[in-house]
Amino acid sequence: MGLTAELCQQAGISVKRIGGLELIAASDAEGFIRAARARGVVILGIEGFRIQGSGVSPDMDAIADFSTLADDNEGAAKSLQAADRFLSGASRQDLYFDFTVKEGRAA
Repeated sequence: MGLTAELCQQAGISVKRIGGLELIAASDAEGFIRAARARGVVILGIEGFRIQGSGVSPDMDAIADFSTLADDNEGAAKSLQAADRFLSGASRQDLYFDFTVKEGRAA
C-alpha cells in the first residue's frame, strides 16, 4: 500500500484508482490534508481531474507544484499550508485530486 492509500485509510476516505492515478474526491481533500498533517507528510504537488465516463481529463486550472517547499526542515508545514490555500480556491465538487506526497523529514 502506497503513502496516499495509507493516508486515505487513516482518514476514512476512499481512493478511486484509474490507471496510475489515485484520485481523491474534492469533498474528501480536507480529510486527506488532515491525515497528511498528522503524519508530517510533505505534499509535493496536486493535480485536479474530471472523471468523464470511464476516462479522466486534467483540469489545467487545478494544478499546483509545491516541490520547492520541501527543501528544508519545515517543508511539510509549508507544503500543507500551500495545499490548504490551493484547495480552498480549487475545490469544485466535480473535481478529483491526485496528490504527490512523500514522508516528511524529522526536524
